[in-house]
Amino acid sequence: MKAVLYLSKANQEFDKESLKALELQSAENNRKLGLSGYLYFDGSKFLQYLEGEEENLMPLLNKIREDSRHEFLCETQEEIPAKRFPEWNMKNIQSMVLELGLVEKTIIQTLSIFVEKGYHLDKGISRDLFKLMDHLKVVTF
Repeated sequence: MKAVLYLSKANQEFDKESLKALELQSAENNRKLGLSGYLYFDGSKFLQYLEGEEENLMPLLNKIREDSRHEFLCETQEEIPAKRFPEWNMKNIQSMVLELGLVEKTIIQTLSIFVEKGYHLDKGISRDLFKLMDHLKVVTF
């Protein structure tokens, strides 16, 4: 089982309707593949977390990397013993009535700095970013 967290920059405008359509299509695709995760959009950048069996996850991630609607900036991966968010085929966490923005903004800012400076995400930083996912799991359940 693998988890992936990536940051990308939108190449087009995304309004509420287009984000909802993206969420619904992603949820259906993920359900078929046995994947789960969430999507966060801050108005210009996407933060997406995906988890599932590697043989299903990696081909989808390659397809996402090639999607012209966004520019793939960076990613980090980790092996996981079990899914963090098994009920979320694709959750748009902006729709949740919780103050979760701080976690996502922290991750977006951290990954953006690494991209802008050309830094490499080492295993320690990756581990810390995924620990934030564990925090998100605790506050959403």
